[in-house]
Amino acid sequence: MKMKIAESFDEYSLEQRKEYSGKLIHKFPNCVPVIIKKAKNELPELEKQKYLMPKSLTITDLLCIIRKKINITDKQAIFIFVKNCLVPMNTTLGDIYQEYHSEDNFLYIVYTTENTFG
Repeated sequence: MKMKIAESFDEYSLEQRKEYSGKLIHKFPNCVPVIIKKAKNELPELEKQKYLMPKSLTITDLLCIIRKKINITDKQAIFIFVKNCLVPMNTTLGDIYQEYHSEDNFLYIVYTTENTFG
């Protein structure tokens, strides 16, 4: 199944998402299928939501990638949540995926901010 780019990944049924993630996991066994969304706040949106990321990538590395992509100031801190839990910075995506992946075999990550200097 080839998935076209959709307005929102939620447009697809659970079975379609499972089939798609299964193919990705089979084809790229050292990677994790990830959906990254922003929380409802003033942060910019990422250009895309679906990513295939190495299992060895740490949350610290992921934060750096997100910061570069959304181009935020040094005065804004961003935080990563998975299933409403703040994720430890030294954890790898592979470890987080094993514990928190969803029923469709994607890891759903939410980033949010808090103004740290006023």
